[in-house]
Amino acid sequence: MMNRNFTNMKTPRYLLQLVLTFTLCFTMQVIYGQTNIRTVEWTGAVDNSWTNPGNWLPNTVPVRHDLVSIPATDHQPVLSGANRSVGDLQLMDNVTLTVNADASLLIAGEVSGSASAKVIAEWQHIGHQPTALGVPMANYAVKDLAADQVMLFDGAEQQYIAANQELKAGDGVLMAAFTGDRIVFEGIPNTGIVSTTITGGAKDQSGTANGFNLIGNPFLAGVKRTDFVNANRHLIDGNIWLWASGDLNSADGRSSNYIVVNNTGVASVAPRVDELADIGWGYDETQDLINPMQGFYVLAQTGANQQLVTFNAAMQATSGRNRFREMRTQALQDSTTGCDRLRFTLTPGIPLERTESVRPYSEVLIGLETDATFGEDYGWDAPKLFGEEDFAFYSLQDEKAYTIQALPRVVAEEVTVD
Repeated sequence: MMNRNFTNMKTPRYLLQLVLTFTLCFTMQVIYGQTNIRTVEWTGAVDNSWTNPGNWLPNTVPVRHDLVSIPATDHQPVLSGANRSVGDLQLMDNVTLTVNADASLLIAGEVSGSASAKVIAEWQHIGHQPTALGVPMANYAVKDLAADQVMLFDGAEQQYIAANQELKAGDGVLMAAFTGDRIVFEGIPNTGIVSTTITGGAKDQSGTANGFNLIGNPFLAGVKRTDFVNANRHLIDGNIWLWASGDLNSADGRSSNYIVVNNTGVASVAPRVDELADIGWGYDETQDLINPMQGFYVLAQTGANQQLVTFNAAMQATSGRNRFREMRTQALQDSTTGCDRLRFTLTPGIPLERTESVRPYSEVLIGLETDATFGEDYGWDAPKLFGEEDFAFYSLQDEKAYTIQALPRVVAEEVTVD
């Protein structure tokens, strides 16, 4: 029988919203509104589908700000094929909530409840090549992961090291040699503020910083890239790099193993054709989100030794895209059809001598922006992170290699000559 005696359950409350509208005449319009924050309880009366209203009391699927309680039932909740949000989440005795690889769950508040409860978060890897992940649960034991190789990246030494200790929230890990078709984390998901350490590095002779660090989105929902970058502006250089998971990125290396993203756009590592849809991008360009549980690289500002970069719950957003097998073919094409973005691609006419049959491919993205300069612009210019150096394509400015560059927009002037 279902136990509905929730002694620790929070009472419903109201969220007040204040909307300010400014005009050019400096008048201000103030609109007050309020949203009823409900208590929504899982019953599992129909099946185990989170998205079925018949499994909830009242007969509605929870939304952001709702106080959600899940007691133990014959049908344990499973979130699959959808992106959903909750406020606070309370898990009662012996409850297991599963978030499948094709779903995301935004937790705006806190997770509380029984020590016997757990959340299962799945990550479907692509092929058996290395995959970069974020750790969605604190103090996670490496031995519990279904992979024979779990590596951290040492920002001070700029090299991968075996992860032999517990993984911390916010860590990024590179995993390989999988023992199954997916990676499963079990425990209580991260919420609130999550901080992780990055290490700065000195610049080399060309002026390029060497302080790359591998971190990860610690949440089960997408993180807004611009919010993360702006919150850590004094610590990182304004770009993120993604390892291109899947069969097109092997241990043998290939051209530019890293996708780079900034305000100018995305520089890819594979042609935009449907047959290459298995690349693990980890980034939703249509919403500018770092996808759930996605590992990514940042470049620490010079001298930022042992500093904490921070994620917080307000950065989260529900992702409308599959976080693992997302190609975004049309979205990428549409974003660069205007005259303010120039995309250059390079690939050899015949495959190079290598174990895989896929030809190397590399891109350089040039953006024309009104406020850009001919120097390095924060968040708009991305230095080259070399993967396979035998086949590398980049622009060069002041002896420094770039994958993405923003340049001043050319303004045409009409001159009348007498």
